Amino acid sequence: MLECDRYTQALQEEQPIVQSEPASLAHHDRGVVVIQDGLIPVRLDPHGRAEVVWARRIDPARARIANIPFPESGHRFADVVLHDGAAVGEREMRGKTVPVFNALALLEAAECQTFVLWAPNATPNAIQSLASFAEEEDYEDWSSSVRYICAQCSQGPALPEHDHHELESGQTVQPAVAARTLTEALRLAQRWTERERVGPVSVRLLSEPGR
Repeated sequence: MLECDRYTQALQEEQPIVQSEPASLAHHDRGVVVIQDGLIPVRLDPHGRAEVVWARRIDPARARIANIPFPESGHRFADVVLHDGAAVGEREMRGKTVPVFNALALLEAAECQTFVLWAPNATPNAIQSLASFAEEEDYEDWSSSVRYICAQCSQGPALPEHDHHELESGQTVQPAVAARTLTEALRLAQRWTERERVGPVSVRLLSEPGR
């Protein structure tokens, strides 16, 4: 059995949460009081498709999703989820070991919808440049951020004898966009195509807000 996993290159500017720490200065995030900042890995749909994404910690039991999940997970970018306190697996970020927590429930559904951009003529460099054109939208290149690993390694310490190279990335090549409306996604596609000359681009809706 395989689990979907996320690399952290796009999130490396942030610090992971390694263990519980005293609450620091609190601030408000979209109406939610945040008492501790940092990134933790959270396993969405742990008893189904099992997709591990990174999320920004709100408090010891809640986190806001920082990746753009696959719609099959039942979640979207910026959803707030309740997660378990018991670690089920671990990941590494900036040389530190970070526990993985299973998501228990969706607490706050984000307004974002999930789109994919289909650009068959786009080069890898052109796809990477999408981030510089995003304004209100958020973007993730699934072809470079996603990998698949066995459940044994995902839910426990990774075993050195398990080689997942042939399962990593490459299985989804369409860049994903989280935007509130189709109009926002189309505007991003237009800015991108005008500057990068990637040829025809189609925008496809994968999920809607308010599940």
